[in-house]
Amino acid sequence: MEGYDVVTNDDHKVGHVVGERSEYVLIEHGTLFKSTHAVPKSLVHFDEDGRVARLSMSKEILQDGPKVEGDKLDEQAVAAYYGLAEAEADPETEGFGVLEPDETAVSSEVQATRDGADPAGQERARIRSDLGSEGQGPGGESPGLLGDRYS
Repeated sequence: MEGYDVVTNDDHKVGHVVGERSEYVLIEHGTLFKSTHAVPKSLVHFDEDGRVARLSMSKEILQDGPKVEGDKLDEQAVAAYYGLAEAEADPETEGFGVLEPDETAVSSEVQATRDGADPAGQERARIRSDLGSEGQGPGGESPGLLGDRYS
C-alpha cells in the first residue's frame, strides 16, 4: 500500500501512503511543510487497480488529527480523535456526577431516592392529591402561575 495516492471523500488528493503500523495507515501530506498523520485502516478503502487509498473523511479532518512525530505514534490519541472503541474515555467528560469505581451509572430517580428526595413520579402524585379533583389548592385558589384563576 506504500506509495498509494490518498484521496478524501470529497475527491481532494491530500498526499500519499508512507507506511502502515498495526491498525493504522500513515499518510504524508503537504508540499513544503510535510506532516504525517495516522488514520485507522477501518476508515481507508484501498483501490489496488488505481493505486489509490480513499478516506471516508474530509481533508480538514485529516489535517486536524494527531501528527506522527518521527517514529512516535500515539495510538491512544489517534483512536480518541477518530472516536474508536480503543480510546479510553476521559473521566472528566463523562457527566456531572461522581461515579465511584465499584458503582454503575444510575438513573436520576434512583439517585434522588439515595439523596432522600422524592422521585419525580411520587412528587407529581403528591401534588395532584393535594390539589384535589378540581385542580384547586387549599382555600379554592388556583395553583396557576399567571395569576388568580378559578374553575
